[in-house]
Amino acid sequence: MRRLVAAVSGLVIGVGLVSAAQGAAAAPAEATARAAAPSTDFPTARTAGVPRRWTPRRTIDGDHVVRRAGAVVQDLRINGDLVIAARDVTVKRVDVVGGTIDNWAGSGCQTGLTIKRTTIRRAPGS
Repeated sequence: MRRLVAAVSGLVIGVGLVSAAQGAAAAPAEATARAAAPSTDFPTARTAGVPRRWTPRRTIDGDHVVRRAGAVVQDLRINGDLVIAARDVTVKRVDVVGGTIDNWAGSGCQTGLTIKRTTIRRAPGS
């Protein structure tokens, strides 16, 4: 077994274990990804995080746990952790303040997590 870490814009979104057979199956895709030309679409402050002038539909003080597979979590400000305890969850336009996004809930990594236009930042004064 070896650790598999997936990252988007420097943000770790999934950590898990894969067997040697799974790792071998993924090797060609990894080699192709390394050989590809650098992307001109690399995230910047303008293209990543919640959009400018965005306002949340709701603010949650404390941790928010998602337990429904296929759920879409969007337009929230969470003053705590966002815990993903289901597979195939999409997170859109979420501002996580003073917390993390954790998809290693329960017995293992919850796969299929997609994160779009989301900000994770320190709480004010920390």
